[in-house]
Amino acid sequence: MPSYKRKVNIGVVEKPTPCVEEMVMGEN
Repeated sequence: MPSYKRKVNIGVVEKPTPCVEEMVMGEN
């Protein structure tokens, strides 16, 4: 999942992994 990792990278820079998972889920 390349696109999934790219979106996560943007969130990981400022927020922890748990927050990133929530952001990705909301977008999907």
